[in-house]
Amino acid sequence: MKTITTQIQILKQHFPDIDFSGLSGEGYVIPKWHLIAPTYIEALQKVLDVIKSTRPFYNWRSSEMSGFRETAEKVEAMKSLPDIMVIDAQLGNKYKGRSVRDVREALKEMSSPKEFGLGAYEVAIILLTHPDTLKSYDDLWIDCVGDEFKLGDEHEFSYAPLFNFFDGGGLGFDAYRVDSAGDGCGSASGFLPQSLENRDLESFAPLSLEARVQKIEEILGHYNLSV
Repeated sequence: MKTITTQIQILKQHFPDIDFSGLSGEGYVIPKWHLIAPTYIEALQKVLDVIKSTRPFYNWRSSEMSGFRETAEKVEAMKSLPDIMVIDAQLGNKYKGRSVRDVREALKEMSSPKEFGLGAYEVAIILLTHPDTLKSYDDLWIDCVGDEFKLGDEHEFSYAPLFNFFDGGGLGFDAYRVDSAGDGCGSASGFLPQSLENRDLESFAPLSLEARVQKIEEILGHYNLSV
């Protein structure tokens, strides 16, 4: 993973109007989509266009972008995070070979630490700042479990976006059925900081009030949060 400073330098090249000051800690730097465009689809398209300007890229769903949307679970999980997120994430290895439907069910059953599926926009930002993540056909393809997609006039959002690598030698963006599974794919997910309620508060007991406040500020500061 690149340092926060390096990630910011890359993002500032393409999104100069975003203020990245004050970030700290370790993780993937991801500005929320509303800082880039008025709608989620527009923001996703902008990031895909930037990727296309930096490396070979093909969008297999370029004429169907209106069919993508965020899942309610992702929106709910991310609503407490700041506009510029610094999050821990895994890009598919944890769920290698499992269908998106299976992974979504697994995420619903989790309690702590809170884990949520990343969408196409979040994964696109990571691929922009970390271009070595998916650069050959043999690399793990990334399912974007935090978004969903429907074909044309269909009522069911029975597909999910993914980033793959096509035979012509470039990064690709597509959507596959949520019940399909393959050893070459894995769902990406992010991890929220554990809430103070879920922490072992007994470790705070020996501390003075001032020390407790400092400890809480350190925890929040690591995740770029504030009281």
